[in-house]
Amino acid sequence: MGKLRLRNNGFRTSKQERKLVSIREGQRKRYCEEDHHQDLASKSVHADHSYAVTSKRFVPDISNIVHEEVLDNDGNNLTPTDDWRVGRRVVELDVIADHLQQSAIDLGLGEHQINGLLSILNIPTVSHCMIDNRIREVGDVIESVADESMEEWTEKEMTRESDGNDNVTVSVDAAWQRRGSGRSYDSLTGHCSMIGLKTGKVINYKWRSKACRICQRAEISGNIPRVHKCNKNFTGSAKAMEPDMVVDMVKESRSKGANITAIIGDEDTTTIARLRAKVDPTIVKLSDSNHMKKPIRNRLYELKNKHSTLSPKVISYIMKCFNYLIAQGKGQPKKIEENLNALSKHPFGDHSSCSTDWCRFIADPSIKYKSLPYGKPLQDKALQESLTTLFQKYILNSEKLANLGSTQSNESFNKSVAAKAPKNRFYGGSRSLAYRVAAAVAQKNTGHNCKYTVDVNVSSGLSPGLYTRKLATLRDIQARKRKAVAITTEAKLRELH
Repeated sequence: MGKLRLRNNGFRTSKQERKLVSIREGQRKRYCEEDHHQDLASKSVHADHSYAVTSKRFVPDISNIVHEEVLDNDGNNLTPTDDWRVGRRVVELDVIADHLQQSAIDLGLGEHQINGLLSILNIPTVSHCMIDNRIREVGDVIESVADESMEEWTEKEMTRESDGNDNVTVSVDAAWQRRGSGRSYDSLTGHCSMIGLKTGKVINYKWRSKACRICQRAEISGNIPRVHKCNKNFTGSAKAMEPDMVVDMVKESRSKGANITAIIGDEDTTTIARLRAKVDPTIVKLSDSNHMKKPIRNRLYELKNKHSTLSPKVISYIMKCFNYLIAQGKGQPKKIEENLNALSKHPFGDHSSCSTDWCRFIADPSIKYKSLPYGKPLQDKALQESLTTLFQKYILNSEKLANLGSTQSNESFNKSVAAKAPKNRFYGGSRSLAYRVAAAVAQKNTGHNCKYTVDVNVSSGLSPGLYTRKLATLRDIQARKRKAVAITTEAKLRELH
């Protein structure tokens, strides 16, 4: 390796310096040469590139042209060369426009972000009207891809659930595009997803908006709105959106043959009350495990103000024990009752009600507590009485605790929607929000990250994209690896400690 030399742009070897000089000299020669400009008629150009035809005498040398990649139905590359470093790539302008708007929806970009990117790249910016027109074209295709994926996974959900009946259990959860402060929930838009318990895929979704940009502009100017497809589909409060969307989804799914008999959701009683009043009074409500655990943790922190020995470390230990007994008592209400009764005694050294399934002190009373201060049991009797009173309320709901569900898949879906429709931007005045929610549905059902964009390209009559498919495959492999690691015992233990 040559000796390092300090230059204005950093350290380079003498070999790198000579290579850079050679490259610059070659560029200078190419820029100065004009004998490469020849008549267009002597070159072979595809007829569909009509914008390349010109009446000028001198035209660029396109002898080393590389067209956009072309794939057959099996995904084989039919392009003359795969090396993008060779020649100049020519792509249809309308194809670029379609891909630009598709990327805007997928990446959560708006007009300002798109034009900002183009201006930095020294590319002419695009008008708002052009963006709207292209987004509608691409958005309709995205919605159709999402609908097809939901139909496919609805059939699979019904097949996997079939054990002598056609009953289907789903999880539902809503989210809003504007953050609530805890007292004020005034978002103009919201969405809700319905995910099958067995497949973990979206089988239905809805969105609500209380705004329409065209109607608002007409109202401000005092004119009658022009004929348009109004985006406003809700007039109530933001909190009323979730029950309305859930009722709508259950009705629609039942009309298509999916017999929704149980839903998993948060502790909002309004949703299940509306369902039983408007759809079916026999629908079963299953609680979400995370929403059941949060009130216990909050109550323990309230007791912390009353009992000084109830430190954050002790609270974490009690919650860990509670999670263990809920997981071990799934489907066994009687076992959960017994374990909850023991939970108010176990941290204080009383193991008379403990089970050998989880308590190691029964076999060896001399061992120490790993997660309690100084490895010793608690001594605060007043705290023990408070915990006994707290857990007594949950013993009465042992049936509910034994049949907990999870809305974690819905929370993951909401995160995808937030990435495509960020909360600091408003897309609810047009169909843009609907397209972005549909993109999240297609991504959830079809594959990770940009895998669904290949299906959108094919449905739009565009090339699937060699590099689009490569990145989609890479992201899918990465997601599978993360999931495989996350479900291991070692990973779960790391989360606990």
